[in-house]
Formats: sequence, structure tokens, C-alpha cells
Amino acid sequence: MKLVLRIFVLLSMTQLGFAAATKESNSDMKKVLTELDNKKGKPIAELTAAEARMQPTPADAIKSLMTDNQKKKSEDGFEKIEDKLISGAGAQIPVRIY
Repeated sequence: MKLVLRIFVLLSMTQLGFAAATKESNSDMKKVLTELDNKKGKPIAELTAAEARMQPTPADAIKSLMTDNQKKKSEDGFEKIEDKLISGAGAQIPVRIY
């Protein structure tokens, strides 16, 4: 029953539009909903079953975001590399943060 409710909520969010759906969302979910909205899906009520199955889903939006994030990573395979010094018992210790 919970799965059906979650699916209904996701479908309702796409029907209500981006603005209404993001009022309570966290920042990561807002990115997913923005990407889903950019995919320009049509309202389910206006489609045949076959057409509805071809509509973009939240999973499609997440895949797009993940692909975009992979492109942003540096040549080393990390989005950001930072070298710092931290205080040790007798001296500063160099550290690298990935």
C-alpha cells in the first residue's frame, strides 16, 4: 500500500506542477523535480496507457542529474580536491580532502 501511495504522490506532483510540488521538498528533491519538469511530460489523464508508459519518470530525472554530475568531476575522478594542514601533537599535518 505504501508503494502505491508513493507512486500516487509522485504522479500527483507531476500533475500539480513544479511550483506546488517543491514547497515542502529538500534541495536534492527540488533538483530532481526541476529536471523532471524540464523533460516536459504530459498529464497522465490525457494519454493512452502506452503513451503514459513512455513519459519521463523521477528515475529518468535522477539518471540525467547523475550523468551531469559525472561530467562535472575533475580528471582525477573527484569533483573537488583540497589540500589543507591540520594541527597535530607537535606540528601541522598535511591532509588531502577528496
